[in-house]
Amino acid sequence: MLSTINRRRHASRSACVGVLFVLIIAVSTGCDSVGRTEIRRVTSPDSRVDAVLVEGSAGAPTGFSYEVYVVPKGGAVVSKDGALLSKDDPVLRISYVGALENLGIEWTRPKLLAISYKSAWIHHFTNRWSWSDGKGSSYVVELRLVPPAGNEFALPETRRF
Repeated sequence: MLSTINRRRHASRSACVGVLFVLIIAVSTGCDSVGRTEIRRVTSPDSRVDAVLVEGSAGAPTGFSYEVYVVPKGGAVVSKDGALLSKDDPVLRISYVGALENLGIEWTRPKLLAISYKSAWIHHFTNRWSWSDGKGSSYVVELRLVPPAGNEFALPETRRF
């Protein structure tokens, strides 16, 4: 009986070591199973930067998620094969948007970007993005998240449990 218990412990340890090994390899090689597609690009009124909406999908059961990046004008965010090129974090990560028309990106003036939504789960948001050209010049964008008007829930009903 003791031998059976020891075999189970060894098998359990081996499984844990195997899973840990796979996770380390995935993280160290930059494994990213999310396929991304650039959906929309909106240039700031002063033509210095772009707000880029990227759609991501990790497969059928997960649905779509969206990310908004701010990049210098013309800057690449994703490659043609869907790989992430941007080294910066997105300024917004959002899911459960419903129709894509429910997510709006609008420059209200240079350096001020408004992101509106009707219903969504906000995973990440920052209200400031900055870029430096390395020569002492910088560009700062303020971001505003515009929730639904009135007293409506913004979080989808399926996510309010």
